[in-house]
Amino acid sequence: MKKGKRKKTVTSFKQTNTSKIMLFSMILTAMSASIVYAADTNVADEPKVSHTITVTATRTMEDIIKTPSAVSVVTDKDIETRRVDTVTDALQMLPGVYKSQKANGGLQIRGFDSTDILVLLNGVPMNNTFNNGVDWEAIPVHSIERIELVRGPSSSLYGGRGVAGVINIQTKQQQPKQSVKDIHWHGQIGYGSHGTLNNELGFDAQVSNRITVGMSAEQRKTDGYPGFFITGRAANISPSTVTVTPDNPVPQTKDGSYLLGSRGDKSFNNKNLSAYVTMKLRDRESLTYSYLYTKNRYAYENPMSTITVNGAPIFSGNVKINNQKYVALRTSRYLGYDGLKEYHAHNLQYKNDKNKLQVTFNILDRKKDGFSSPSNPNTPNYSGPGDDSFYPGKTINFDAQKVWDRMGKHSVVAGINWKKESFEQKRRELTNWRNHSSFDSTTYPGGLYEINKGATNNLALFVQDTYRPNFNWAIYTGLRIDRFKKFMVKVATLSGVQN
Repeated sequence: MKKGKRKKTVTSFKQTNTSKIMLFSMILTAMSASIVYAADTNVADEPKVSHTITVTATRTMEDIIKTPSAVSVVTDKDIETRRVDTVTDALQMLPGVYKSQKANGGLQIRGFDSTDILVLLNGVPMNNTFNNGVDWEAIPVHSIERIELVRGPSSSLYGGRGVAGVINIQTKQQQPKQSVKDIHWHGQIGYGSHGTLNNELGFDAQVSNRITVGMSAEQRKTDGYPGFFITGRAANISPSTVTVTPDNPVPQTKDGSYLLGSRGDKSFNNKNLSAYVTMKLRDRESLTYSYLYTKNRYAYENPMSTITVNGAPIFSGNVKINNQKYVALRTSRYLGYDGLKEYHAHNLQYKNDKNKLQVTFNILDRKKDGFSSPSNPNTPNYSGPGDDSFYPGKTINFDAQKVWDRMGKHSVVAGINWKKESFEQKRRELTNWRNHSSFDSTTYPGGLYEINKGATNNLALFVQDTYRPNFNWAIYTGLRIDRFKKFMVKVATLSGVQN
C-alpha cells in the first residue's frame, strides 16, 4: 500500500495572562481555650499534644488552641507508635482526611483532593507543575519530625493553592550543641506479606560546635496487594445488544452498582535519599541546606474479575444481569496505569530567631514524571501498544518573612513570595505500554505526536495582623497582593506518516 503524508496539524501560540489579586480577610474569634480543646477531643483517634506550638496557621509560633484555623499535628512519636509506613497513612489518622485506594493513592480533605491542598516539605512546595498533584511517595516518612495540617483556605498567607488546606512537613534535623561532637545512627528493617519491604538507615552527626550534618536512605517496596475495585451500572438491553450469561449472579453493592473486579495487585518501588547541613552562624541564627532525591515506580498487575463464563474469568463484553438489564465490561478498566517519577529537591534556609526573620530559596526539579496506559487492550495480560504521557517540570521558589511581636497587643507578620513554575508534556506512542522507552516510530518519529508546554510566574506580598484585646479574643486581619503571569503556553500536534 502506498504511504502518504498524514495531514500536519500544528497549533502553536503564546499566551500571556497577567492578573493582580488582592485578598483581604478579617476573622473575629471569641473562643476560650477550654471550648476549643473540647471541640478537638470529639475525635478520639487524633493524636493529642497539650499546648502544641504551630507555625503553619499564622506563619508565626503560636499555641494551637489560639489559632483561628482548625489545626492538627502528627509527630514522629505518633508515626513510630502506630508503625506508619507512608505520609498518607500518617495523615489518615487525622479527622476529615480520606486516603484514596488507588496505587500511589492521594488524599482528600473535606471533599477536596490533593490538587487543592498546598503541601510543603521543609518549605519546598511539593505540588507538581502539571496538575498541582502531589507524589506522596516522594516524601521519606521515617525522616519526618512533625506534620501540621491546617484545614480550610489560607489564601491570605499562602495564596490560592491551599483551597482545602495546607500541609507543612518538617524533617528531623539535629541542632548543633556547644563544643560537643556527637553522632546518632537510626534505622529499621521491615518485611511483610506480598513482598513488602520497609528499610531505612541514616545518621545525624555533630562535626563541630557550629556544624551538623545528616543523611538518610529509605526504600519502600511491595509486589502488590489487591485494591482499586471496579464497579459498573446496569443499562437496558436493546434488540441489538449482544450479551453473555455469567455462571453466577454479578455481585451488587449497596448503592446499586455491580462489582466487576479489581485492577489487581498495587505494586510500587520507592527509593529516597535525603541529606542536610546546618551551620550555626551566631546565637539563634543558622543556615541550612537540605537535599532530597526520590525515584518511584508504581503499577497494577494481575487484574481480577468477579465474573466467569463457563468457568473462565472474563474482562470484556456485555454481561447479562436479567432479561432487561446488562452491565458492560472493558478490559482497559482492569489495567490502570504504569507510573515513573524521579525528583531532585534543593532547599536553602536562613533563620534568625532573635530578629524573627526567615528566608528560604528552593528548587524542585522533576526530571521524570508521568505514566503510560494501554491502547485498546484485549486481554488482562496485555503487553501491546500504548500511550506514554511524560511531563517533567521545575519549581523555583523564594520566600522571606519577618515577624514583629513586641507591639503591645498586636503581632504582625509580613513577607514576600516569588515562584516560577514550568513543565513540558510529551505524548508518545509505545510498542509495549509497560516499557516507557519502547517508542513506536511507525507513524511518528520517536513516537512523539503531541507537545504541551506551560509556565507561570507569581510575585506576592502578604501581611497579617493579630490583635488580642485579651486572652480569649483575637482579631486577624490579612492582606495579600498577587501578580500572576502565565506565559509560553504551546500546544502542538506533530505530523506523521500514515499507510
